[in-house]
Amino acid sequence: MCAAQTLQCRRSFFEHVTRRIALSGLASRGKALQAMREGEVTVNGQVVNADLEVPDSSLVFFRGYSVPPPPTRPTLWGARKPRGVLCTLDAKEDISTLGTLLRKGEVYDDKTQMGGFGVPHHAYMVRRLPVTAEGIVMLTNDPEFRDRLTDPLSRIQTMLHVKVHGLLPADNLRSMWHGVTVRGVYYGPVWVELMRRSWSHSWLRVRLVETGETDLRELFRTQKLEVKRIRRYAFGPYRMTDLTEG
Repeated sequence: MCAAQTLQCRRSFFEHVTRRIALSGLASRGKALQAMREGEVTVNGQVVNADLEVPDSSLVFFRGYSVPPPPTRPTLWGARKPRGVLCTLDAKEDISTLGTLLRKGEVYDDKTQMGGFGVPHHAYMVRRLPVTAEGIVMLTNDPEFRDRLTDPLSRIQTMLHVKVHGLLPADNLRSMWHGVTVRGVYYGPVWVELMRRSWSHSWLRVRLVETGETDLRELFRTQKLEVKRIRRYAFGPYRMTDLTEG
């Protein structure tokens, strides 16, 4: 008689210790590495001083707190930034910041390093907005995911509502659909639609793939239009109407 035994197979996922700590929300990778050098990180009961790759089954502790295995998918948050608010999670004495709005009325949890809405203080902004602009800002706990979202090759479009002053060109800016280069910066195709117009200004709906060099004021200055207001309405499938301020 032949005996048969059923084997259970389990796939392990490997991650650097500092990345696992960062994804948990306990600390940034830089602070995790510093704590590691100070002997405050253990893996399976052993103090580690180097940023090793460990399987998700490993027991990791950071300054006495258990670090859970990383999630299979990155976490993504959306926040609505009002005008006049600095796009940073740090607190500033002389100006309101997005971080202070997210933490307003919330008790800071020193254990999880979480502020309001469960956003860690070291979260990564997908694409910042100028202090004078408003609209949706995406944040994630995964810097590599952030880099993929902001990579122009990902072709993730941003939709903005832009208030301009000046006389619109006869073609209503349709020439920009074929691609625009301003001062050596290629913006790619820029789709512009007229939303509404008054005697003093016009509201435009603008769709493009943002980069770190995108400057809408400079872009519309080439069309003899002065930008008065910028509102990021959507990033990819995420829209500002789904969010409340802060």
